[in-house]
Amino acid sequence: MSFLEFIIIFLILASLLWVGLFWQRLKYDHFLKLVQKAIWEKAKFSNLDVFLAEPFLYRAIKILSKNKPALYDLCAGKYSKAEKFLVKKHKNLLAVALKAHFNPKSALSGLEKFLSSFPQSTEAKALLAALYMMQNQFDKAWEILENINLKKCSPFTCGIYYYTQTHLCLKEGDLLAASQSCVKAEKYFIKAKASFYLAKTYLLLGTIYRVSFVEDVAELMFRSAGKIFDAIHLPKGKALALANLGMQNTASEHFDVAEEYFRDAQTILENAQAEEEMAEILNQRGLLHLLSKNFSKAQKLLSEAQKIFKESPNSAGKALNAELFSYLWAAQKNFKKSFNKAKEAEKFYQQDKNAAALLNSLYLQAEALYAQNLFDNAESVLREILAKAKTEASCFHIANAYSLLGLIFLQKGDLKRAKGLFQQSLEQEQKNNRLSGQVCDYANIGFLELRIGQLEQAKKHLQAAQTLALELEDEEMSVLLEKELNKLKTQLN
Repeated sequence: MSFLEFIIIFLILASLLWVGLFWQRLKYDHFLKLVQKAIWEKAKFSNLDVFLAEPFLYRAIKILSKNKPALYDLCAGKYSKAEKFLVKKHKNLLAVALKAHFNPKSALSGLEKFLSSFPQSTEAKALLAALYMMQNQFDKAWEILENINLKKCSPFTCGIYYYTQTHLCLKEGDLLAASQSCVKAEKYFIKAKASFYLAKTYLLLGTIYRVSFVEDVAELMFRSAGKIFDAIHLPKGKALALANLGMQNTASEHFDVAEEYFRDAQTILENAQAEEEMAEILNQRGLLHLLSKNFSKAQKLLSEAQKIFKESPNSAGKALNAELFSYLWAAQKNFKKSFNKAKEAEKFYQQDKNAAALLNSLYLQAEALYAQNLFDNAESVLREILAKAKTEASCFHIANAYSLLGLIFLQKGDLKRAKGLFQQSLEQEQKNNRLSGQVCDYANIGFLELRIGQLEQAKKHLQAAQTLALELEDEEMSVLLEKELNKLKTQLN
């Protein structure tokens, strides 16, 4: 045989091998999609609270291809035959992982038992952590993962590690660390071909960039998530991605664009008969019309959401609905109703164990009390916020509490204490680099100093406020401060 003939035969065999592997991969992918569909149909979940570890599912399908009855049952949502076959083949971890897709609670004890026998199994740790995360128990998930050696881990395990770390960073209010961990999670989920977790990572990244005002990148992340959810035939995920795009455009006051995204999301959820998720969209549309000052439309949408949530155990949705109603009544100067709704939101946030949102509902109560001149009651609520904020991730709530306390003591005529409180608020805003809050604090200190005749100090603080107002393009505040500075210049001259 000549060398040329050998090369030709080799290339033919290699091509046949490649075609065989390609068709085999297509077959496995086809079964993977059928099993995913069965998981979506069987699961009763909101906000993507479902377990799906595609690398483990794919490995199980490869083994089950030798047992067609078990594989066909699995495609129909029945996993018992497949589980028994995997155990028979001594693939106990794959068997528990498979069960987790259809019966997470039962699989949880199975994974814990497996880890007690094989404590060094990083894959079992990743699966157990993923199940805890599904229940929003991020501290428990991190306890399992924090001491693992990432150099010896699979890409899926590394992805779960950084995804968990992202949530913990967000809980602590560290957006920079959260974004860094989330980008690492994205890299590993791509490598692991874990599409479901990759889409969830894009949603998380989009949210981080949205609150950090990096709007173009946030939009790219949400669109990427939507495409993946489309590809894995999960309409609820696609609707959530669209809703996030709606929220982003609401925040940037592109209300018409936001309304289109929300309507598209609502249509998808109506077709999927997902009432609870549709109520979430109604909440968000209510917020949109609240911000655009269309109060009658906002009230109608929030009332529709409230009716759906009435029969729902979704405390987070109920809490947001009550909070938005509190803002609505405050905007219409009905502060008694605003206070009552903020109290209702507090109760639901306590059930949901959402510390930051709980502080916000307390602050809404304090604002409503202040607006009714119930200063002592308002002060009591604000002191409660400061006490709680010592042990919880509080973001801007400490600064807000100090600022409103300053206004209360200003009303009471205690100017020295008022100034000290405004300065404490300013320190917090500078620490968190929140420019809008700094504008208010500099302005409050400046106006207070005007009142007591400290004109040079007043000029210094009002100029600082105006500089920041110009940077934020807050024209209304800038014009007001310019007028006061012009009056002050006349007095100083």
